Amino acid sequence: MNDVKAVYETMSEQKASRYAFVEMNIKNWDYFVAAHGLETGNEVLEEITKTLEQFLKNRGYLQRTYRETYHFFILCKEDPKKELDDKVLDTFLMDLVDLLFEIPHPLLLHNFYTSFGILLPSEVNGPYDLLVNKASMMRTNCPELAKRSFCFEVYTKEKYDRYIKKMEQMRSITFARIHDQFTYYIQPKIDIATGKIIGGEVLLRWKDETGNIIPTGEYIPYLNTFGEIYLIDLKTFRSVCTYLKEGLDQKQVRVPMSFNICANNFGDHAFVSDYLSITKEIGVPHSYIEFEFMEDIKFDQGSRVFDIIQGFKEEGFCCSIDDFGRGNSSFAVLINSALDIIKLDRLFFKEPLNDKRKQMIKHLVSMIQEMGMKVLAEGVETQEYVDFLKSIACDYIQGFYYYKPMPLKAFQQLLDRQYEQEIL
Repeated sequence: MNDVKAVYETMSEQKASRYAFVEMNIKNWDYFVAAHGLETGNEVLEEITKTLEQFLKNRGYLQRTYRETYHFFILCKEDPKKELDDKVLDTFLMDLVDLLFEIPHPLLLHNFYTSFGILLPSEVNGPYDLLVNKASMMRTNCPELAKRSFCFEVYTKEKYDRYIKKMEQMRSITFARIHDQFTYYIQPKIDIATGKIIGGEVLLRWKDETGNIIPTGEYIPYLNTFGEIYLIDLKTFRSVCTYLKEGLDQKQVRVPMSFNICANNFGDHAFVSDYLSITKEIGVPHSYIEFEFMEDIKFDQGSRVFDIIQGFKEEGFCCSIDDFGRGNSSFAVLINSALDIIKLDRLFFKEPLNDKRKQMIKHLVSMIQEMGMKVLAEGVETQEYVDFLKSIACDYIQGFYYYKPMPLKAFQQLLDRQYEQEIL
């Protein structure tokens, strides 16, 4: 083996032949060592290393990295007769992968998979550590990394810039959380029969340093990907619980508030106790809290979701399923959980109302109500749909036809006016 860094730096000084730079990793090697032992693992690694060295003879250089013994750096010389370009799979990788796959060691069972991050010769320039960074970034962000097969990702500036932008966005999100730039708006929920506000959904908003609201599509995916959403949700929950408790203590008008529970919440084993401890600490009545379980939760994976819903119900909370009819929610949710409200997704109300759509919505509402649950139509924006939902005795509506999401102060003003009208 060679010191690839030293070879690269020498070639750079001498302006020698162009090379591709490759980072290679053996998938699931930790399992192999756990199953067969470190000594056996080292023996197999030696055989793998010899195979790689034989393959690269006269065409490149190999180094097993100091960080991980199953991690390799490769400099592969470009064939002067054939440019090493995006067809690298045909000119280099396939031959290498096939050779590794055919290593006859009995424990490998021809079940040997690798991942690669690749810089083509046109991109192999500059400091060596930057090459390592770029190749590693490509490999670890390959969309097929988790698959049980070999995979590779070729560096492009566009991919690199996209990754950097994602990380910078994450950094700005963390900054915003620490500096209290995240706030929340409330979207009213309306009783169809009376037209009155009977609740509100708490929706996250981000106001930047200038006070402008950033579109949710620009940051919600990042919040979910990196887990920041949970910390922000807890802080929002605490703030709204405080608003409810203080208002009730002062005999002010309050209505139940709903909070979104997404898949990331389930990633924290303590999330149920976190929410319960906040309500206990503040002393807010549980009847004023509704938990909306989002469509990104995989309801078909075991009973944990249903157990959590049941646990919340036993504590006196209201529970609903958001975006029903889209994503992972299904009729199994209706059968297996003790829900109070089903929120029909806005997709039911986006297109013009025709006979087929009428029948579908009517039967859905009727079936859900016969099972003892209320129905909320979400995303309703037209008089036509409002009139139809009234005619089939749907319970609640939420949508722009009545109100858009608004700051808490504006929401409270609506409640106060509604109360004043009721007592006149």
